[in-house]
Amino acid sequence: QQSSRQHPPGVDNIILEDSRTSKCTPEGQNCTASKCCKTPGFRCFKKSDQWAACKPWCEKGPDPYDWDAVPWECSPLGPFTKGK
Repeated sequence: QQSSRQHPPGVDNIILEDSRTSKCTPEGQNCTASKCCKTPGFRCFKKSDQWAACKPWCEKGPDPYDWDAVPWECSPLGPFTKGK
């Protein structure tokens, strides 16, 4: 099975400045509306039309660490948050 992790180098991988993360979503909440994450090194990834979450990376398909077996689309909805 081919990996579909979303860690694109280059233009698509723009990083937010720290001061711009105040309205971003914390871990464990839906980031569909904000399209950005408070956690450094995380990015908002789409799971379905109803849910997206902040994760450091995403691989299409079911996530064994997620609360259900619904597969992830893994479309990035925003940039990675600046992190250490």
